[in-house]
Formats: sequence, structure tokens, C-alpha cells
Amino acid sequence: MGHGARLETAITSRGTEAPKHYHFRTTPMALQALKGAGVDVVTMANNHALDHGTAPLPAVLDAVDDSVPAVVGLGRDVADAFEPAYLDVRGTRVAAIGATLADLDPTA
Repeated sequence: MGHGARLETAITSRGTEAPKHYHFRTTPMALQALKGAGVDVVTMANNHALDHGTAPLPAVLDAVDDSVPAVVGLGRDVADAFEPAYLDVRGTRVAAIGATLADLDPTA
């Protein structure tokens, strides 16, 4: 246990593309694929998490709430977004967080 990844995409099939050059999107099945690959935690704290706006965000949050792998760096509020995921790495408890300098500027 203790494998992490950065999920550099929005998890949605809805929304309007932000006015930027590159847009990424996937479905919640991506989380299952990451789990199958042995990933225990992913961060969504990046400039592509909101590539399709904030309208799909409630459904995205529902998809990641009880996800395995754990999802960090995205939440209903700042406290939720910074809530760590705790992992057991060879007998040591480790906290994983996700943070970014990306803001809600859709051109970022």
C-alpha cells in the first residue's frame, strides 16, 4: 500500500468547456482503473479538475466521496479539499494531501 497518482482531469460527462486550449475529462470508471493498477490515493488538486466548469462538481464530489483509491485535493469546501487520506505504508501511517496554486481562473 501507499501508491499515489495525480488525476489530471475532470471526472464528468457534463458541463461546458472552460475557455482554454486543453480540456480533459473522464468518467468515475477511471478511479476503478487506478484501483486495479494498485493506486491507493489520487490528488485532483490541479488546473484540469474544473475543465468543464463547476456545474458538474456536486456529481464529481459524490463520485469521489467513498472512492477507492482515496481522492484528495478536491472538496465541498477548503477544509474538505485539504482533508488528508491516511495510508499504511509498510507499517507506517502516512497522510497524503493534495494542494495546488491553480485557482478558479478557467484560462489557467
